[in-house]
Amino acid sequence: MSNRGAISADSIRRNDWGSFDPPVLGGWIPSLDVTVVIADETEQDRLEHTLASLAHQTYPADLFEVVVVDAEARDRFELPKLRPERCLLVDAAGRAPFPTAVAASSSKVIIRLPAGAVVAPELVAALVRWQHVTPEAVSIATLAEIASDWSSAEEISDRAADGTLASAAPAAGATPSAELTKLLAGTHDLRTADHLAFLAVAGMPFAFARDRYEPGTDPYEGADIEVGYRLAQAGAVFLPEPHARAWAVGADRAALARRQRARLANLLPYPRGNRGAGGRTWAVPLVTAVVPADGPYETVRSCVDRLLGGQEGDLRVLLVGDWENLPAGSGEDSDLGLLAAEYRAEPRVRLVTSEPTNGFPSPYLLRVPSRLGVGPATVRSLITSADRWQAGLVRVLPAAASSAAQALELWRTAALSRALRVGAPVGKLPAVVGRTHGERWETGSEYDVVDLTSPKAARAAAAAGRGAGRPTETIAVGGARSLAKATTFVARRYARAAKRRIVRR
Repeated sequence: MSNRGAISADSIRRNDWGSFDPPVLGGWIPSLDVTVVIADETEQDRLEHTLASLAHQTYPADLFEVVVVDAEARDRFELPKLRPERCLLVDAAGRAPFPTAVAASSSKVIIRLPAGAVVAPELVAALVRWQHVTPEAVSIATLAEIASDWSSAEEISDRAADGTLASAAPAAGATPSAELTKLLAGTHDLRTADHLAFLAVAGMPFAFARDRYEPGTDPYEGADIEVGYRLAQAGAVFLPEPHARAWAVGADRAALARRQRARLANLLPYPRGNRGAGGRTWAVPLVTAVVPADGPYETVRSCVDRLLGGQEGDLRVLLVGDWENLPAGSGEDSDLGLLAAEYRAEPRVRLVTSEPTNGFPSPYLLRVPSRLGVGPATVRSLITSADRWQAGLVRVLPAAASSAAQALELWRTAALSRALRVGAPVGKLPAVVGRTHGERWETGSEYDVVDLTSPKAARAAAAAGRGAGRPTETIAVGGARSLAKATTFVARRYARAAKRRIVRR
C-alpha cells in the first residue's frame, strides 16, 4: 500500500532520513508511474545490455517505461527485441539530453540510469519505494564496477529471469564505488551529510520525484551531479538504497572528471575547487544578493558597490525597483533613474521589478536592506558560518536595529525551498527554516555590517571590528524564538565591544 506524502517536508531535519519508513520489498502495491531515463553517451551493445536487464523488473509493467535519448540524432540506436514493454527513443539533437527526456515523460518519478548499466530485477521497486513515502526523497542505488563485459544481452536476460544475475560472472567480482563507500561511512549513510550530500549520486542510478526537478536551458545540463545539485537546492533528502544494485564496466574516471569540470563549472558552484579562477562571472553564482532600490541614489549605490567589491566575487546582485515605469525626461535624474544608468552595463547586476522567493539555482540568497553596507569579508564569512553550522538562515543585526526587518539575511536555498513547499507564509518562513535547518543571529560588528545612513554607527562598528580574527560568537535560534532574545544578545555583544574600546584607551 502507498503512503506517499506521509512525511511532511518541514518535519525533516536537514538530510536526516531516519524517520522514513518505506514499504518492504515484495510486500506492497506500487501506485506511482516511473520513467527510467538513459541519456548518457553509450554504444548499441551496451544499450542492449541495459534494456535486457530492465525487461525483467519486478515493478508493474503498466507503471514503468524507459526513455532512451539519441543526443546526436544520427540514428545511433535501434531498440532491440529484449527490452521493456514500454520503451521510447527520443531525439534530442541541439538540446540537453536529460531534460529533453524528462519533458517527454509524464511520470511522477524519474530514475536517472547511467548508460551501459546492467541492473538487478528489483532495482526500480527498491528505489521508488522511497518516493511512495515522501516526494522529498532522492534514493541512490549502488553501481559496482566490473572488469569485463557480459557476453551478450541474451545471457543477461536469462540470468535476470532465473535470479542468478548478481552471482554470475562478471557481477560476482564487481567492485563497489570507493568514493560512495567512503561518503556513506563518514556520514552515517548520509543522515549527517552536509550541503554536499548530492555528490553521492555521481555515477550512480538514482530516483526522484519529477516535481522536485526544475530544468534550466544550458546545453550541458543533465549530468548526474548537476541533476543532484538542482534537487539539493529544491530541498531534497538524499539516501542510499542497498537493495538497488547495478553493474557496469569501469570507465576512465579521470577523463570523465576533466570533461565534466569544463562543462559544469558554469552550472555548479560546488565543489568550490572547480571555480579556482578569480574574476570570473558564472551562469549560476554561489550567492544571489537582493537589494531593494528604495533609498537615496548614493546610499543604494554604496550598498551595491560594497557587495560587488567584496572578497566573495561569485555573486550576483538583483536590484529591485519599478524600472518599467521610470518617467521620461526628468525621470532620468530621479534616484531610480540614476541607479538604472549606473548599473546598466554591469554584468553582475540585474535590474528586476520583483524580489525572488528564493535563490534557486544559487545555493544562497542574501537579502540586504539598502541602508546596510557590508565589509570586504562579510559575505564570505557569513557563508563560512552557515556551512560550519549547516544553518538554513543567518541574520546579522546591526547596532541600534529595532526589528528583524532591519537585519541582513543569508538564506540557504535548500532550506527556503523546503519551507516554501509546505506553504509557510512569509512571516513564518524563519520559524520553519529554523526547525528544518537551524537559524542563527550574528552581530553587525563581528561581520563588519554598518548602517550607511548613520556615520556614527558606521564609525563605532568599524572600531569594534578592529579585532578581526576573533572567533565569532553567535546565538542559535531553533524555530520560532523571539526577536527580543536575539536583540538582547546583540545588545550585550555591542556593550562588550564598547567596554573593550574603553579599556584600550
